[in-house]
Amino acid sequence: MKEILLGDYGKIVPADRIADSHVQIIITPLDLVTFWKRVGTLADFVAGFYSYSFVKLDPSVKDISETPVFHSISTVFNELIENAAKYSMDKKANIRIDLNQFGTIFKMQVENSTSVESAENFNRVMSEVFASDDVESLYFQKLEQNSTDPTSGHSGIGLMMILKDFPCKMGVRIREKDDGLSYVLTEVYYDTTE
Repeated sequence: MKEILLGDYGKIVPADRIADSHVQIIITPLDLVTFWKRVGTLADFVAGFYSYSFVKLDPSVKDISETPVFHSISTVFNELIENAAKYSMDKKANIRIDLNQFGTIFKMQVENSTSVESAENFNRVMSEVFASDDVESLYFQKLEQNSTDPTSGHSGIGLMMILKDFPCKMGVRIREKDDGLSYVLTEVYYDTTE
């Protein structure tokens, strides 16, 4: 089995540290692609569930969804889920989601299966992203490239947006298994203190 680790995969929180909170969700891409609004609903649920851990209770806040941390978590999680749903090989295969809170760090992991070719393309894209000293410039360059050639494949625009707009670190693990598929796990560490 071949394994590739990119970015900050496994580097932010020690592997033996026990989470303060853990939620696991398993869903299929078909559930999301057939009813695309489910992506936003799931993102808002996760943001609502975890925002209470990161927001000081303020009597002036009537609804947790009005807080900046809610919007940030919802947006970041939404991008991760959309990415997994779009690039899953089998629309009936599971997407596994692991959510962990470590104090003020919120770790989101999303894993899906895809073709070896798609995983190799993702590896190229994300290697370029993680090697870049200026993700914002790379983001706009990819936006322009996609506008002239929308069939260019996985661009990483959504994941670049996370890195450029939010206080996050990101890592990727790609495993090619004997079943002929690659399993892509994207993890984001969101620092809620920033």
